[in-house]
Amino acid sequence: MRRRENVAELESADGVVVLAMDAPHCTPFRLTGGGMLVWRHLTADRREARTVVAEVASESDSDASEIEPSVLLFLAELVDLELVEAHERAD
Repeated sequence: MRRRENVAELESADGVVVLAMDAPHCTPFRLTGGGMLVWRHLTADRREARTVVAEVASESDSDASEIEPSVLLFLAELVDLELVEAHERAD
């Protein structure tokens, strides 16, 4: 997983708004709470989704196995919104 290029973001004290500048629909998406925490752990570098889950769990004092389904669902939503790219693992 990684943030897509050409994604603008504006962070405030209570959240972050992200916008895929090159997406056809180009609709702002507001992230707060856990969503904002997940976004902060995504970078331009490729990372495994499980790494993001582990880091979010650590930072939020949560059990990774408990938050994993929600984080993975949220990551899939970010992919659908063209804010994040998923990558295939090379075997």
